[in-house]
Amino acid sequence: GYLYGFDDKSLACLDLKTGETKWSEGGLGKGSLILSDGKLICLSDRGELVLVKADPSGYNEISRTQVLGGKNLWTQPVLSGGMIYARNNAKGDAVAVNVSPS
Repeated sequence: GYLYGFDDKSLACLDLKTGETKWSEGGLGKGSLILSDGKLICLSDRGELVLVKADPSGYNEISRTQVLGGKNLWTQPVLSGGMIYARNNAKGDAVAVNVSPS
């Protein structure tokens, strides 16, 4: 299996068996993520919502959009009923993004 996660400046994929880094992508900063339907739903510490294919062969960004203002956002995105919910931990701002297939 594979582990996906953030360090101080990048999102990375690690092989759980060997510990080998399969790929690492900078430019996201720190963040949090959840996995759904083979995709990583990432919320960066700068309020960017980034959708990435969960694929150990390489980083494949599907979409990226700024959904919240501020910095040091370390809250977890939530997926429920075709909506992604995210909030700003400092100001209490929240956003709901519809990701249901049309």
